[in-house]
Amino acid sequence: MKTLEELRQRLRQFARERDWEQFHSPKNLSMALIVEAAELVEHFQWLTQEQSKKLPEKTLREVEQEMADVF
Repeated sequence: MKTLEELRQRLRQFARERDWEQFHSPKNLSMALIVEAAELVEHFQWLTQEQSKKLPEKTLREVEQEMADVF
């Protein structure tokens, strides 16, 4: 299992390899976070509390991916 520090370093390397650091301003990162959070919320928008706890397997996988994007 990776530590949070190891994961952070891997993500930084990933961004460096793609020259993405030029886009990582506070403004751009905060806007990207909101977009990703909105994509997560879409999966729950019209569900009841109970439905949100019993997602179909496909939706659950999609939610997991969106949570990773937010992270």
